[in-house]
Amino acid sequence: MHHIISDGSSIANLIGEFFELYECKQLPELRIQYKDFTVWQNNLFESDKFKVQEEYWLKKFAGEIPILNMPYDYPRPLK
Repeated sequence: MHHIISDGSSIANLIGEFFELYECKQLPELRIQYKDFTVWQNNLFESDKFKVQEEYWLKKFAGEIPILNMPYDYPRPLK
């Protein structure tokens, strides 16, 4: 699994749960589920808190975004 998809802690949890299932153990009931996260996220999108954050980032990236000068492994095209 690529590291962009998950981190070391998530993989450790996943492997631990696989071992428990392999040993025919019952996994604990989840406290929250994905649907709980989506409700929280939708409420956040509708709140003033989200609008304040959006305004901050729009101001932060207003105008020209600086170019990141890093070495390349091959020549980059102009566009």
